[in-house]
Order: sequence, then structure tokens, then C-alpha cells
Amino acid sequence: MIKIFANRKLERVRKVLPQVKKILKNFKTSLKKAYFVFGGDGFLLKTLSEIYTREAKVYFFPLGENSGIKGFKLKEIEKILENKIKTRKIKLPYLVAQRHRAFNDIVIRTGKIARTAKFKISCGRKEIFFEGDGVIISTPLGSGAYNFAAGGPQISIEKIATIITPLVVFKGWGKSIVTKEDSVNVEILKKQGDVWICFDGRNFIPVEKRVKIRRKISKCEFVLKND
Repeated sequence: MIKIFANRKLERVRKVLPQVKKILKNFKTSLKKAYFVFGGDGFLLKTLSEIYTREAKVYFFPLGENSGIKGFKLKEIEKILENKIKTRKIKLPYLVAQRHRAFNDIVIRTGKIARTAKFKISCGRKEIFFEGDGVIISTPLGSGAYNFAAGGPQISIEKIATIITPLVVFKGWGKSIVTKEDSVNVEILKKQGDVWICFDGRNFIPVEKRVKIRRKISKCEFVLKND
């Protein structure tokens, strides 16, 4: 069974869907429980958040304007169905806090311009203190997005790790940390105004004092093309 997830708001996606459906209809394949995702990175993240508990293989076809996540080309669909492309599969890490999930990143930051907050971040035995605009807690999949733009390292999406990157540090620790610990604690020691938490660029929630972020592993498998 192959199921299509498509961002029909994009013109490029609407144009290719008839062709994709025709190919799927005409080809017999041994592929089972496969999800084909057509859209940009944001749509992929939204889809992963919906299907993360399902045991299925996820094939991503990037059709957004600035897709940074590698996927498959439309011309490779027939080869995928015929099992003629060498691939590998990984179960992606995701982050959970306050009943919300993020496959890219969780961002905690001040709500007012030119207003800092004092933070304490702890993971395992490691503790860091700094004053700044906030912190990015990123998955390997999201390490090449906001984390990278903020000076954090981009790591392989096949790693099981969490990246912690302080934002616009005024005082204290200003370097990124890559940790294998499965939980990160963020404590706001002092703030000037509101502090907010954001999940994959949506679901903004106010933060009072502490946030515990856990890393978990999805049941669905993200399919990568062998280089």
C-alpha cells in the first residue's frame, strides 16, 4: 500500500500529482506500507508529526522553494517501485515538551526585542549558564535549519543526538553542545518580559520557569538514497 501526502497549496505539487497517481496506478510493486510525501520541508515536518507512530516507510520528494532536506526526484518514482534504487532507512529522533512534538527544533526565546533572559541548561552532568535571547534545541534533521543559521553545527541525520545552541548570547556560555543524553532541562533564572517556546516554527506557548525536553524515536522509517 502506498499513501500520498501532498501539499496541494503548492502549484508545483498540484501539477505533478496527476502524473504520480498515473504511475502508481499502472505499476505493480512489492512496496508495502510506504508514504510518499510531496511538498517543502515544513510540510514534511507536519506530516512526520502526524504519522510518527505508524510503522511505514517515508519517501520525501522535495518540491518547496528552499528545501534543505534531501529526498528523491520525481523521475525516480518508477525505480523506487521496481526496487532499483539502493536505499537505507532510519528512524528519526524527535523532541517532546509540554505535550507537543518537534522533528526539527524547539526554540525557547524572549518575546520582546532587545530584552534578554538568564538561562540554565542541563543535560546529564553538563550544566551551562548564559544570558541572551534564548536557546535552540535541535534534532539532527533540524540541525541544518535555524540551528545552523544561528552558528550551530550541522550533523548527520543518521545520528542519535540533540544539539543545544544558545541564541545571541550577551554573557556566559555561547557555544553549541551536541549531546547523546535523551533529555534536556531548560530553566529560566531571570527574565525581562515574556519567554515563549515554539515547536517546528508553530505552536507558540508562554514559558514560566522550567521546560523538560525529551528525545524519542519515531516508529516510521525515513528512507534515504545511498550516495
